[in-house]
Amino acid sequence: MGEKIIVWAHNGHVAMDHGGDEKLGGLLRRRFGRQFYTVGFAFRRGDVWATGVGDGRSRGEGKWPLAASPEGTGDAILSGAGMPVFFLDLRAVPRTGALGEWLAAPHDFHSAGRFVTIGGENMKRISFSESFDGLVFVENIHAIHPR
Repeated sequence: MGEKIIVWAHNGHVAMDHGGDEKLGGLLRRRFGRQFYTVGFAFRRGDVWATGVGDGRSRGEGKWPLAASPEGTGDAILSGAGMPVFFLDLRAVPRTGALGEWLAAPHDFHSAGRFVTIGGENMKRISFSESFDGLVFVENIHAIHPR
């Protein structure tokens, strides 16, 4: 007993499931309570290794560029902190106050998983503090071949 384990998965899989979705994060939270700590990832721009989809069909697996998050999105606002990489323990942020209220509100963030829309924004509206216990932000991400 007392061992720790890390599960690495897409934000959508490890997020706490608010609204009835049965996601891994929600299942683990119910099983382990506050011992379970989930971290979400955010980024401003870069490229990903995924299957690109364009004109309604697959363009194959490869390295696909993602446009910088538009101004006003969650990623763009986090980028405005001026730190290219940072970690924020969301459990430690008071719920009241400007930062806590902003983190609790839903914002658009990049959502790049197994598939990405070529030339699309690939954004999803989420509340970080409602979905995760911690946040890792990286200004520029770079794909590497997964094999």
